Amino acid sequence: MGKPPEGITMKTAGPYRGVEDPISGIFNLAEEVSSRSETLLFYSHFALIFTLFALFFVFILIFAVKNIFFRMVLVAIFIMGIISLLLISSLRGFLKDFAYRYSAIKAMREGPPAVAVPTGKNMTDRFLAYLKENNRAFRRLLKKTPEVLRKDAYIKGGSGKRYHYDAFILLKPPLLSRLLKRGEGYALFIKELKHIPRGEDIERILNELNDIYRAHGVLPARVSIIFRAPPSYRGIPEDLYRTLVDEGVYLPGRRGKRLNFQVVAELEDGTYEFIPVIPDLPNILP
Repeated sequence: MGKPPEGITMKTAGPYRGVEDPISGIFNLAEEVSSRSETLLFYSHFALIFTLFALFFVFILIFAVKNIFFRMVLVAIFIMGIISLLLISSLRGFLKDFAYRYSAIKAMREGPPAVAVPTGKNMTDRFLAYLKENNRAFRRLLKKTPEVLRKDAYIKGGSGKRYHYDAFILLKPPLLSRLLKRGEGYALFIKELKHIPRGEDIERILNELNDIYRAHGVLPARVSIIFRAPPSYRGIPEDLYRTLVDEGVYLPGRRGKRLNFQVVAELEDGTYEFIPVIPDLPNILP
């Protein structure tokens, strides 16, 4: 083996620290980026508002200015502003997706959480207390606009039928998001069952949600089916478990968007069993 050039030293023994545990290193880097995503989302929100107002004033100036040259310059600025608006919106979507994916991977790495069932007069109140405790965005939403949460209420579908849910939230996206086709709104549905869920229960609920989607145009962000596990509980049916965890749940005829569909069991030992686990992010509604 040749001698290295003068002035250059080579490490001949011992592993490099950077590759001692590459998997942990990757997770640490991802966690650092994820911790900054909340701040970036906050700043990008103001950038979106600033760009929108700037576009509004430029649009007015286009019709107010008489000089053809300046009008063409303003039109070019307006077009660049529209592109910037789309790019900022895409960036926000990317940051949200990254944070969600990292949280899901982290939850799998750490194993299923053992979550104690909070106190409450019924299963719905207890589950809502759990969401408020673990999700900062959900807590802020209910503190600012508590009226958006409907409990023990009915919601009308596209067919005219009314469907009962123990709790739900349905928020349509703002006008700008609808125009840019970047916002999907937010919808949360919670339903209690008196028995262990079966395949026909899930099929019935999906048909209801599809009818509600046709009426309001907002896909469910989360659907949670809650039941009290009996003493003899050994898990939900295997075919239902495979559907929820492996195959995924979709609205009828809408295979492009997988739903966060979850079965939640209150176990005898006072803890929750989530199938599947849906990670809660600090700045994203559950």
